[in-house]
Amino acid sequence: MKLLLARTWRWALAATAVLGAVAIGAALRSGGPERPKMAALVDLAPASVRRLVVDAGGRQAELTHDDRGWSADPGTAAPSAALVVSAERQLFPMLAYRVLAADPADPQYGLAEPAAVVRLQNREGRQFGVRFGAATFSGAGFYARQDGDAGRLFLVPRNTVDLLRSLTTGERTSSADPLSSRAGRYEAEQQEARQAKEVPVYLRQVIDRGGQMPPPAP
Repeated sequence: MKLLLARTWRWALAATAVLGAVAIGAALRSGGPERPKMAALVDLAPASVRRLVVDAGGRQAELTHDDRGWSADPGTAAPSAALVVSAERQLFPMLAYRVLAADPADPQYGLAEPAAVVRLQNREGRQFGVRFGAATFSGAGFYARQDGDAGRLFLVPRNTVDLLRSLTTGERTSSADPLSSRAGRYEAEQQEARQAKEVPVYLRQVIDRGGQMPPPAP
């Protein structure tokens, strides 16, 4: 009986090892666990963008994209073309780390007087307009909306807005933000989650409904 039990255990361990090896192999072939898919504020691949216009801080950049690459239109800083070449895969598709059901007309989101306005045209001639408003309560990103998309707000990482602002000057700049050194979309989402845990439950409920954090006590 003991011999039979011993053999049974050996077969069970062997089978577990084989199954584990198969599972590991499958994970390696698939590249490991997949990161969660992010929402697209503007779902355009870099090659699909024909024209990009950015208005921010009283400055404007107009750039054209054709088979030869990106070029700066008259009145746009020449280095902006090289800058968008290096940053196009960070900008397109334009992704958001969170989507909220909220009224874009609410002044607390800053979309009535946006920090930046972007106009895009794809190769088929379709136009896209995007407004970037106020910073989120944690400072990790900005509220944004696409023209014609009523009832939804997108939280876009701060580095996306920094890149767009940089195109208006031709110089790569970043705003003062604790995430700027990491400049990651997923890091922005994690920062939002950490901040939310530190907020009292009653206040977090207000924030989830679109409210803002109160200013720190003097």
